[in-house]
Amino acid sequence: RIGMTPEEAEAARKVLGKKLVDKVPEVKAKITEICERNGRPPEIVDLLLKIAEESGSYSFNKSHSVAYAMISAWTLYLKANYPDEFACGFLNTQLHVKSAKKYDDIAMMERDMQRNLGIKLLEQDVNKCDLDYKIEYKRSKERPQSGIRSSILCKNLGMIAAEEIVKKKPYKSYEDFVAKTGTAVSSDVIGALWDGGFL
Repeated sequence: RIGMTPEEAEAARKVLGKKLVDKVPEVKAKITEICERNGRPPEIVDLLLKIAEESGSYSFNKSHSVAYAMISAWTLYLKANYPDEFACGFLNTQLHVKSAKKYDDIAMMERDMQRNLGIKLLEQDVNKCDLDYKIEYKRSKERPQSGIRSSILCKNLGMIAAEEIVKKKPYKSYEDFVAKTGTAVSSDVIGALWDGGFL
């Protein structure tokens, strides 16, 4: 304790907590004055001033730190003990994120699960893929790797077209695919499916 009144401490907390950088010098001056008045050693004054300066530019609430730590622990536990479900859940979550880089994040997880989690990404096939990623089989004595089937969703393929494609399965040929999907699937969508390896 340096001898601040509750009111002085609250005023300092507001300045540092709200990152009011222009008012940090006032807080530092107040801390120095109180420490000197109450005979606190210079090293304590220096430490408190350093904390005040760093807090004025950036500080991270303990409650946030605890929350992030808990989420990190849960994530690591799931990834280590339920890798198939973790990878599948992550991929399906990313599919529905509105972000320009979501397919980059999906590609990163696909690489990670094949390289580090012992999961095989099964071939992309318009007859076998659904709207979501799905665990097709789990690892066993016969199969050293689990298998996850990709979602039909890919770049330049919207949800409405994807739902129509999945609903009209199976397709016997490319011609059958075009005949069944009709006007619901444009040439751009067909191009996206070719590029993605689904056709």
